[in-house]
Amino acid sequence: MPYKHLLVTTLAVVMPILLFSQNQKPKVFIDCRTGCDESYFRQEMDYVDHVRDIRLADIHILVTSFGAGSGGETYSFQFNGRKQYEGTNLELDFSTVPNTTRDDERAGMLKTMNTGMITYLLDSDLMKDIDIQVGMREQKKGETSNNFDPFSPMEDPWRLWVFEASVDGNIELESIRRRLEFRGNFEANHITEDWKIRQNFYYRRTKTTFIQEEADDIVADLYSYGNWGQVVRSISDHWSVGISNGFESSIFENIGVGTRFGPAIEYSVWPYNEVNYRELVISYSVRHYYREYNEETVFRKLSENLVDQSLRVALRLRRPWGSVFSSLEGRHFFHDLQRNSVEFRNRISWRVFQGFAIDVRSNLELINDQLSLPRGEASLEELLLEQQQRSTNFEVSLGVGFSYTFGSIYNNIVNTRL
Repeated sequence: MPYKHLLVTTLAVVMPILLFSQNQKPKVFIDCRTGCDESYFRQEMDYVDHVRDIRLADIHILVTSFGAGSGGETYSFQFNGRKQYEGTNLELDFSTVPNTTRDDERAGMLKTMNTGMITYLLDSDLMKDIDIQVGMREQKKGETSNNFDPFSPMEDPWRLWVFEASVDGNIELESIRRRLEFRGNFEANHITEDWKIRQNFYYRRTKTTFIQEEADDIVADLYSYGNWGQVVRSISDHWSVGISNGFESSIFENIGVGTRFGPAIEYSVWPYNEVNYRELVISYSVRHYYREYNEETVFRKLSENLVDQSLRVALRLRRPWGSVFSSLEGRHFFHDLQRNSVEFRNRISWRVFQGFAIDVRSNLELINDQLSLPRGEASLEELLLEQQQRSTNFEVSLGVGFSYTFGSIYNNIVNTRL
């Protein structure tokens, strides 16, 4: 008789909503910081009451995600017990592979949340209605009980290398305008605990034609192509070193041929494995550039070699009350220290009190390093069609949003009619 190994393949929580009053069901707030089908979760997780604010919840589920080395996504689920569940916390992960369908993705996320919820239902009246379904897998022919391990990873002939090629196009037609867009992309990634190797090759082209009856058509034909890449080596839980490389060609930036290459080092104040919830990094890099310009620049250059250095500090926090991202970066060219730039980016999402949230976004950039600007004045046509990068010494943007939700604290019902 062949050996059988037990695999928990599905974990379904079946608790008909009619058996319990609202105050018997735990109140859950799903705090999704990535793309989630929340209507699907409300519909399938009908054994809990879904509330609209963290302060109303017994259980707070924080969902975040990061790109995985395979090319898919890794979703992290942090379960935080509140009120009667205070101190009962749990963290689970779920990963997808490239080309995972949206339905498989949301089903996997649902299964992970149902699994985590078991911890909070063990001592409740709902436990008697939990149905755990178990699947059986038979041992394959030729396998023995000593060498059969259903949880061991399969041998990978690609050695963790992942490749992706994509092509995309778009066409817009009007009586006085035609617009054609084409984008191509190829990526090669190799990500392990010790190494991160990434190479990306791209091509972009946009051609816009304005049709005139009594004059020649106006045509704006912009293209860019190039590559960016990096090789990063992990030294410890706090240190990494790497090398960046790239080349580019861009009509808009007046670069016929450009290359860049240089080393970098990064220090993480908190261990890298805490990146889902907090991150504070300081990075320093030096890069060499070689450029050949399409037109003579404002500094009377047709080609040049350049070296710059940059320092960047970035903070990212994900907390039950909201999230914070802030970064400050400065750089300058060595041949002329006055050719420099400083960029300060911020975004804060804050749940101030029950039902009320604020979202603030800001960006300030001081610019004095536009070395590729072409000489001469741009024509009105070039300005309107944005065919050339123009001189500026700063960029500022600010966005503020408020939201206030009130009324019933329950939102279990899903209705998609019309």
